[in-house]
Order: sequence, then C-alpha cells, then structure tokens
Amino acid sequence: MNSQVTFQQAIAAAKTQDWSAAVTHNQTLLELNEGDVGALNRMGVAYTQLGELAEAKRIFKQVLEIDKSNAIAKKNLQKLENNRTPSSPFFSTQDFIEEPGKTRTIELHRLAGREILDNLAVGQECDLKPKNRYISIETKGGKYIGALPEDLSFRLSKLVETGNTYYCVIRSFSSSHCSVYINIWCRH
Repeated sequence: MNSQVTFQQAIAAAKTQDWSAAVTHNQTLLELNEGDVGALNRMGVAYTQLGELAEAKRIFKQVLEIDKSNAIAKKNLQKLENNRTPSSPFFSTQDFIEEPGKTRTIELHRLAGREILDNLAVGQECDLKPKNRYISIETKGGKYIGALPEDLSFRLSKLVETGNTYYCVIRSFSSSHCSVYINIWCRH
C-alpha cells in the first residue's frame, strides 16, 4: 500500500467533508505507522464531525500520549471537554496546494489574542488589509488575526495599490502562532 496515495486520499476526503472515508484512509495510514500523529489528529477531527465525540476524545488523548505538546490535539480535546464542538474545517479545491511562484506560506506577526486565535479554522478565508507599515490579516467578519512581516507587507502593498488582489486562507494556528497561505498571483 502506497502511504503517499493514502495520505492524499485522506486529505481529499477531508476537503470534500466525507468524514467516513477520512476515518478509513487515516486508519489505513495508522496500520502502516501506528504513531502517525497527523493521521490520528485527522481521524479525531473526522470522528468529531461524525458526532462520535467519545471516540474523538480517545483519539486526541492518544495523540497527547505520543506528543504531549501537540497543539491540534490539545485544542480539539479542550473544546470537546468544554462541550464545544470544534468547527468543521472548510476548503476549496485551490487551498493548500503550494506551488512555487504562485503561493506562499507565511507566519503572521503581531498576533491577536487567544480568544480570536482559538476560534479560527484551517482553510478559513481571510482578507488582507493594507495599513501604514504592514498588511493585517483579518477574518471575513473584520476581526484582526495578525500581520504579515514588514518586508512582505511593503512589497504586497505596492502590488495591491496597482489593483492586484490576493487569496488568503488559514494554514495552521494555535493560541500562540498562526500561518496562512497566500496566493501571490492576482485574481481579477
């Protein structure tokens, strides 16, 4: 069994929100490598979305036995234990395909508070808002998430002024970090 193909199938199942298939593909990955924390986290999210919350908790606890500092498992387990169902990740077909010269992963600076970061979702679309010396990244509802580094903000601000627009989604986050994918080709 090719683990790369199975990994791609697991990601595709999550993108289409076929949670049963996501569980199946991630279980196959775990048969190949029982300590695969990524597969366990994906399976925990899938069980959550299927409403199998006890199984999701068990999976996230298993992740924390392997990696005590795993932010994804901690965050999801905390939400489940507080009877808050983690939000479903949402994706489009162009998300998360990093192509040289077309997209870029960027770690945000000047982050918002924990109450904002804890309510983000992987794949959530964001807006780029040029400010004086930087570009802020905000939710579609206008809540500030963080800022792009100043050197990148300077370059993108010039391009935004000429009419270019950019597509931005949350790539990963925790209560102390956030990274985004930005499509750096204009989308007119």
